[in-house]
Amino acid sequence: MAEFIGKVVESDYGKEVKITLKDKKILAALTMNVRLSPSEIGRIVGLSKDAVRYRINQLEKRGVIRGSVVILNPSKVGYYLHTLLLKFENLSEKKENKIIDFLASHPFGVWFGKCSGQWDFVFQFIAKDIKHFDKVIQKIKLVCGENLKDYENLTVFNLIKYVDLQDDFCKNLDLKFKFEKKDTSFAKEIKKGIIDFDYDNQIKLDLNDARILKALSENASASISDISKKTRIPRDTIVNRIRKMINNNLIIAFNPVINITYLKYHLYIILFHLVNSTKEKEFLNYLSAHPFVAYGGKTTGKYEAQIFLAVKNPMHMHEIMTDFRRKFSDTIGSYESLLVIKDYKYTFLPKGVFSLFYKPSPLSGV
Repeated sequence: MAEFIGKVVESDYGKEVKITLKDKKILAALTMNVRLSPSEIGRIVGLSKDAVRYRINQLEKRGVIRGSVVILNPSKVGYYLHTLLLKFENLSEKKENKIIDFLASHPFGVWFGKCSGQWDFVFQFIAKDIKHFDKVIQKIKLVCGENLKDYENLTVFNLIKYVDLQDDFCKNLDLKFKFEKKDTSFAKEIKKGIIDFDYDNQIKLDLNDARILKALSENASASISDISKKTRIPRDTIVNRIRKMINNNLIIAFNPVINITYLKYHLYIILFHLVNSTKEKEFLNYLSAHPFVAYGGKTTGKYEAQIFLAVKNPMHMHEIMTDFRRKFSDTIGSYESLLVIKDYKYTFLPKGVFSLFYKPSPLSGV
């Protein structure tokens, strides 16, 4: 089995990693926009740019910062986002490792995690259409074989939240974010909020757009100079094209990948069955504003909503879910909770997307 390092969650929940107040402030600033320069972060947190660089480097070495990711609206390029829930039986360690290898390396995989609860694995992926979706599902069923006891697909309609550090971590840090000028962090242009998937207003990308996105997918915090060297595209062209992709609502955020396990949080996936469509929007807005919700969206299938909830401990999780059910007792019919043990993949630009530009068959390798 290939060695996969956890992204947002690592299985070692007990590891002690010392995080100072200055470290917390830096992580909060990066959560706002991972492309912020050390000078800008230093202005926000009260440190020199060299001190910021040193602390970020140390956070990376200690496994707190695990990379960066550009968050995209997949509907803008004609892709549908799916959440596949998988349940197994009589699964040997060897077979489990084979399945993990396959899903963690899947060319259209967005996020993949191992869970404890009703479902054993959660696999998010993008598909171009029904034919592509079916091809992905059939290949997964073939690899899983007779050990696959059950599966459920949820199609995602929007993103109500998409942060790597939930709002609770960032509160009470006395940070002021004010971006008055346009720069290469694009912080002034990025407007975070609920993103509805819109398939009626897709945009066309050319090969240069693909090269820029590929560079950002490998390092969302890469400087424009580094992207220019890698792609051989002029700096001004890169800046203008990224700005256009933001204005067209394709690029919606530049996030760090932060291992919340080392910050003493547990990650749960909550799957809601909703029974009151008239209050559904109010409920989703409540989830979007909740300080412990990191990611989520409206779905169709067995469940009508999903969230990733970062909590301090199981009792804290119980308190939050009790609060949800009391406030929306006429909306939540039932729910499933899954504890994420480890995640193996996290990208909104899986390599299969780029086959659209570089290979004859964009759906090869699914």
